[in-house]
Amino acid sequence: MEGSQMGDEYPGGIPANPFFLPDEEALHRSEVIKRLAFDHLFPKTSLIHTYPFARSIVPIELVKKGDEQVLVHSRGIAVDRQPSSINLLADYPSVVSVVADRPISLTVPLPQLQELLVTSFTTVDQEALANLPGLISLNIGMGFGTRIVDLEELEAPGWQPEKLDLRILQRMTALRDLRFDTLAVSSLEPLRDLKGLERLRVTGYSPLKT
Repeated sequence: MEGSQMGDEYPGGIPANPFFLPDEEALHRSEVIKRLAFDHLFPKTSLIHTYPFARSIVPIELVKKGDEQVLVHSRGIAVDRQPSSINLLADYPSVVSVVADRPISLTVPLPQLQELLVTSFTTVDQEALANLPGLISLNIGMGFGTRIVDLEELEAPGWQPEKLDLRILQRMTALRDLRFDTLAVSSLEPLRDLKGLERLRVTGYSPLKT
């Protein structure tokens, strides 16, 4: 998409994060729905190429029967520290993919979910992943290495997300695609036991042992 076209789509200027929804912007269900896939994120290091999807994925708040993918928008920093529940998707079995730009929580099984694409610097808690046994594609920790953190935010209690223990993924026998940043996980060692992976990309640098 050319810069001028992007400017037309975002009259207030191109946002730093395509999946961030300003408080003054109302939720909107696009007439033309597009689906973001793992393939769009796997080879990339930034979200610049995802702008065409920014307002074309169904917000989870506006999900309807038959939808296949929903988006959990990010909002303000203070709000985004609190996980957003996706439990309601248990009533929408057609939804097989979730794009999340903020922490999510899940306390009920969603065996139909095949794809979880976390597009922010956050990770996913253990309980949520334990309730996603059917995952085929998982993207977490995107943007960890490139995010600019304000010093005041850095000193604020609780800003650091909990690191993911990759051992939880060993229960996911269908998992084939995995992309994550090293800063999003507690150890790389469990990768040795993920024998079913067909595509793996690890970004960032970490002294963690493999």
